[in-house]
Amino acid sequence: MYSVLRDAIAAAVKNKNELLVSGDKRRGIVEIVLDTQRLATQEISSKETNGRYSVLFQGPPSVYYLRTDRPWSAQALSLLRHSASSGASFSSPDLVVALDPRNSEIVAVKPLGSRKAAATP
Repeated sequence: MYSVLRDAIAAAVKNKNELLVSGDKRRGIVEIVLDTQRLATQEISSKETNGRYSVLFQGPPSVYYLRTDRPWSAQALSLLRHSASSGASFSSPDLVVALDPRNSEIVAVKPLGSRKAAATP
């Protein structure tokens, strides 16, 4: 696993991409490292279904989910909705997003260009 993480970190540094690093600070354990993507929201479901919203980004060919039980989900939902109506596009994105490919979950969202910490777990 170390070599996979090392390669992901090296690629992010080379491409000047941000990384999402999550874990337990008290125990000094890193649980997940994910690359981020610059994206624009194409469509977001108007209603919550089974505790999550469906989100379709311009570019990636899949639906991703925003879980509503995350403490930062209201902020992320607001950013995603704004992106969908902002005129942002695949070639001109307005968000930095981390996606967990294991369960198609959105795990971080922040405005592109923001130095402020992302809405994350």
